[in-house]
Amino acid sequence: MILRIFAAIALVVMVLSFPVILTILFGILFLIIFNNFYEIIPIFFLSDVLYAAPQIHFLGFEYCMTLFAVVLVLISYLFKKYIFEGSFMRA
Repeated sequence: MILRIFAAIALVVMVLSFPVILTILFGILFLIIFNNFYEIIPIFFLSDVLYAAPQIHFLGFEYCMTLFAVVLVLISYLFKKYIFEGSFMRA
């Protein structure tokens, strides 16, 4: 539990001081290490609030990192459920 709290604090520090790609890589790493690392969603939302600009490719949508975090959490959940727990093979 303590390690998870330190990981969340480290990710907040990365949002505030490191490049975006490094934050994304560590966010993916923490999703792999911890089960249900939902802290990534509000942390990436903080990134969007601080640094987001409307993207022309997404029709002016500003919360691309938040949407990316939600998709990452969903993929991580499904991957761990179906691959590591073996429920995909039983179905």
